[in-house]
Amino acid sequence: MDGLRKGCDILYLVCHGAMVDGRLRLFLENDAGQVVPAAGSELAVRLKELGKLPRLAVLVSCQSAGTGGDASPETEARWRPWGQNLRYSSL
Repeated sequence: MDGLRKGCDILYLVCHGAMVDGRLRLFLENDAGQVVPAAGSELAVRLKELGKLPRLAVLVSCQSAGTGGDASPETEARWRPWGQNLRYSSL
C-alpha cells in the first residue's frame, strides 16, 4: 500500500487466495518475507482510500487449496462480490 500511495499507473497483484468461512482471504507477504493472510474486503477498502487510483488494476488470486475441479455455481457466486467491491465511483 505504501507504494500505491506514492502513485502508480498499473497495479498487478498475483497471490494465493482461499475462501475461509465464506470470506475471501489473500495470502500476501510482509516486509520480513512472512505470509500474512488478508481479507479481500480490506484490500478493496484500502484501494478506495487512495488519493489517486491506478489506471489499470490486474488482480489474480487462486484458491490453491481447492480440489482442482470445476467451480460450482455457489463457489463462483462467492467470488463475484470481490470484483464488485473494487468498482470505482469516479472514473
